[in-house]
Amino acid sequence: MRNDILPLNFSIQHLSQDEDVSGILAVYRSQFEDDWQSTLNWDLLLVVVGSHSNYQAWTPVYLEGKSKCRIVLLHLTVDDLLSGDVMEHEEMKHWLLYASVEFDRDGETEQYLRDFLKKWDSYQEQRILAKFSAFVRAYVELKRCVGSGAYLDAFSAAEQALLELARLSIIEHGQIPSASLWQHVRLLDLGVHKLYEELVMSAETLHKRVELVLLACEFIISTRIYVYLNPLVRILQGSHNGMNLLELCEHPELICIANDMPVLLEKLVSRGSIALSLVEMNNTFSSIGAVPYYRWIDERTHA
Repeated sequence: MRNDILPLNFSIQHLSQDEDVSGILAVYRSQFEDDWQSTLNWDLLLVVVGSHSNYQAWTPVYLEGKSKCRIVLLHLTVDDLLSGDVMEHEEMKHWLLYASVEFDRDGETEQYLRDFLKKWDSYQEQRILAKFSAFVRAYVELKRCVGSGAYLDAFSAAEQALLELARLSIIEHGQIPSASLWQHVRLLDLGVHKLYEELVMSAETLHKRVELVLLACEFIISTRIYVYLNPLVRILQGSHNGMNLLELCEHPELICIANDMPVLLEKLVSRGSIALSLVEMNNTFSSIGAVPYYRWIDERTHA
């Protein structure tokens, strides 16, 4: 820990005297890429980790250290850090890639950080999956509005689709969407930024602006669907007998897209990648009807 930037009368030792504190992590803003540094409002983040689920997590405390160093002191529980929901505490999980252990009472904090780094590729894949799912959801609403001629509603849906696309692009670059979203994405993906400018600033008619976004969304889905849906594709490919909707929605890697699963599966069915069949249930509910099963049948190679 760089004591030269800490406020007077403040020390890691003081924080560690609380027996409910199991570890303390430090993240320096200077460790991040330049374009990401510009989106952060602190120079040093100190994460104080509570040792049990009843630990009272605090609202972030903002301090000013020496040389006007901006410090954020954040208290979290072990459960917060171990949450399996990839979109919960998303920003925090990304910051942990750059964290160093400043205090570790019993070795658990160091072990958690090592385990977390091993799992990061899986986290990243699921974050991309979840954001693509949100993008497709917005696209479906955009297409519905355009089809019914409701162009004011279509404009709102187009804006939402581009917001989700911008977030997806930032996540693909290994970063976290910031509050200044369009300033952020302009540094990483000028194409998405220009598309948003066309929607909100172009002199073209509303009809043409909205349909331009619709075409762009359809192109992205057409060319990138297998990349973004890689976990779903991989799971279906590994299931020789196929899987029903409930099995897919409850799969640990796919829980993050459970609400949008029918729409995503429909996209893959329409592209001829999976076959849909109806199987009668062999239980007390069999009289209600058959259950849809999805089986991967596409032998093509998708980049």
